[in-house]
Amino acid sequence: MDKLSFKKEKWFVAQFKPNSHLLAKKNLEAQNFKTFLPFEEVTNRKSSKFMSSLKPFFPGYIFVSFDSEKTRWTNINNTVGITRLITLNNDPHPIPLEFILSLKNRCNAKDILTFEPEISLGKKVKLTKGPFTNLVGIVDGIDPQERITILFDVMGQSVRTKLYRDGYSFT
Repeated sequence: MDKLSFKKEKWFVAQFKPNSHLLAKKNLEAQNFKTFLPFEEVTNRKSSKFMSSLKPFFPGYIFVSFDSEKTRWTNINNTVGITRLITLNNDPHPIPLEFILSLKNRCNAKDILTFEPEISLGKKVKLTKGPFTNLVGIVDGIDPQERITILFDVMGQSVRTKLYRDGYSFT
């Protein structure tokens, strides 16, 4: 979706039914509503393997754009996959545009949120993707090839590991 057209829209929040985010998005778009559903990549361990998957960043909620004065917005409540449009005193209440724009600017073309934390020597980081998911360490070095050396405390001993920045995400 074009980021310039985003600036001219009013955005609202709809609640979708459990595990129905893709169905809700498809059905809203079939009714000519614009949608925005940001995702995050989540890594979980299943047996001895690490599996990455995309999950809605706001579980249970999708952003919908429409003109509340010209559109029959009540149709959203009857959309397959949607529970209800979030309202205030039975009227749709727009989300601050700055919030939507900052979210959109942090997403890639597939609406997956990308976080680029400031990584510096001595900073404590938590890995959020890859086989070291949920490990916390300290940045011990950064080389020109975008590799980061992280110092982990494993069972009372310090262990250094070099990771490529683009293969992991940090918080």
